[in-house]
Amino acid sequence: CGMGGKGCGPPGCSMSSMGGGGKSGGKSIEPSLNLFVAGLPGDMDDEQLQSIFSSYGTVVRCRLLPSNGKPDRAGLVEMQDIVEAKWLVENLSGSIPAGLETAVKISYSA
Repeated sequence: CGMGGKGCGPPGCSMSSMGGGGKSGGKSIEPSLNLFVAGLPGDMDDEQLQSIFSSYGTVVRCRLLPSNGKPDRAGLVEMQDIVEAKWLVENLSGSIPAGLETAVKISYSA
């Protein structure tokens, strides 16, 4: 994926502390520019992934992970701005992004 166009940024951005972060070994997962996205359609390609997430901010790079025979796919998306990445995790995870028909789960990638 190439560089996406810089949008106006996600609505309702705030610098408040992240809520509802996942736990791993007793430590909170720190906000990151790198996002793991699960629940993507099986027939999606990298360009479609970039197109969808470019609606929410500037995508630096993205790639789909192999489906391994599962009906849905997962992907990695790197955002340019930490505020955009946090907004996606806090507001879009569990929702249906524009351009998709099913909800996705978004979390920070280590």
